Amino acid sequence: MELGTAQRNVSAALIVTAQNFSGTNTLPFVLVGAILLLLILLPTAKRLGGRVQTDAPPPPAAPAQ
Repeated sequence: MELGTAQRNVSAALIVTAQNFSGTNTLPFVLVGAILLLLILLPTAKRLGGRVQTDAPPPPAAPAQ
């Protein structure tokens, strides 16, 4: 969920950059920043997701019939 939250405004930043800063190097900077953000967030999400522990007890065994 955090990965989606962190990346959700990249498209809005690209639109604003393309419309307001044409003729400058701003668009490549935003694209590089978006790619770097993704490259940092993917390993971080994997590492944090591996630390999740469940406290629920195991389900009871089904009775034999």
